[in-house]
Amino acid sequence: MMAHRAYPTTFEERVAILERATIGQSDSDIAAALHCSIWTIRKWRRIGQREGRAGLAPPIGRPPTGPLGSVTPELREAILELRCAHPGWGADTILAELRTDPIWAEQLLPSAHGLLLSSSTLNSHAATTVTPNYLNP
Repeated sequence: MMAHRAYPTTFEERVAILERATIGQSDSDIAAALHCSIWTIRKWRRIGQREGRAGLAPPIGRPPTGPLGSVTPELREAILELRCAHPGWGADTILAELRTDPIWAEQLLPSAHGLLLSSSTLNSHAATTVTPNYLNP
């Protein structure tokens, strides 16, 4: 039985797993050659066969979990609509307004929504900045 590795597989190792599997090598032979567990080989072989080489690449961007992972697209849209309609409002005011709507009253996570508002491109400065007419084509 193969000992647990202290580091994740690299993209190159994942590609090698897929290439070796494609030419017919068994999972146990690939595991021995790459010094990985058979479970790691099976995982990446299956992903590679299902999604191709692109599925072997590490994910790009922010992970889908975290403070904003539980915010629904509908709630995000409602926050941004209020932000556009009331550019001077801060996170607390927008949250207070959303709490008056029965749809959102039970779903609010203030810290997450505050992060959404502060990280949004619609911050109060950007929302109130006017572009001079001579800069518009």
